[in-house]
Amino acid sequence: MDLVTGATGFLGGQLVNELLSQEKRVRILCRSEPTNASFDTSRVEVARGDLTDAASVEDATKDVERIFHVAGRVDFHPWRRKELLAVNEQGTRHVMSAAERAGVSRVVHVSSVSTIGATSDPTKPLNEEDFGTGEGLQLPYPQSKYRAEKVALEYASRGLPVVICNPTFFGGPGDKYLSSARTIVSFLKGQVWFGLTKGGMCYTDARDIVSGLVAAMEKGTPGERYILGGTNLALHEYHAILAKLTGHRAPRFRIPPWLAMGIAPLGRVYYGIQGKKIYVGVGDVRLASHCWHFDYTKAGRDLGLVCRSPEESLHDTVEWLKTEWKE
Repeated sequence: MDLVTGATGFLGGQLVNELLSQEKRVRILCRSEPTNASFDTSRVEVARGDLTDAASVEDATKDVERIFHVAGRVDFHPWRRKELLAVNEQGTRHVMSAAERAGVSRVVHVSSVSTIGATSDPTKPLNEEDFGTGEGLQLPYPQSKYRAEKVALEYASRGLPVVICNPTFFGGPGDKYLSSARTIVSFLKGQVWFGLTKGGMCYTDARDIVSGLVAAMEKGTPGERYILGGTNLALHEYHAILAKLTGHRAPRFRIPPWLAMGIAPLGRVYYGIQGKKIYVGVGDVRLASHCWHFDYTKAGRDLGLVCRSPEESLHDTVEWLKTEWKE
């Protein structure tokens, strides 16, 4: 039996579908009955509970052999620090503690590349030996993920077979909550007014991230970290791909991050007055102004991870948004 936390999210739902396609028995931990899931709920066992409730997490791990800990709260508002730490850090402690008592054979902990950090030089990507606390970003989310990963590594040092996966920025079709696709929606709606003079990402398709998680469960070395990444791109290269795929014009101007941080709140006011939703905020701009480039050869070498191109992934995402997304 496999337990998946975060199954109702974009990545977790894709993972459940993959496990079901392999005829795995799957249990999901969620706060309520999944009514809008991306997988066939009749084929999974539902354990009602919450990551912040240790007892419900322990109940969910009974008779479980493997755990994919995908769940985590994503929020870039500074005032959400307490809630982020409760879910991401303390919730991870509850999962690891329950896994240890249940004697599971393997845990895959889904972390983030924010725990590795951003590079100051695009030609020198970071790797699994680097650590970033997230303090310099002044955002509670990366700080909470760093602390959650420390918990996972703590249990790994005690003998729990935990493998850490650090996904990069990912997209792909099926993101009905716009957890990642909001950057594409903002582009399609003309809300990307400018580019940045610096900043970059490592783009990966969610379907390839899932392949990496499954491979980490089967081949990964406990206590090790694996960056699940596809292609390093400058921000303007990402916009150029979207422009080619959609026919929308990429931002003409690139401005320094400090100026972008000052302008970003005005966009929220501007669209708010018109009664329109804005899909990117100050936190997104702050993250985008850093260079998130990584050396992901370890996952390719040890896990056999091969990722599709950003052009293919973004094409599939745009086509899915055209037919499935409703504002």
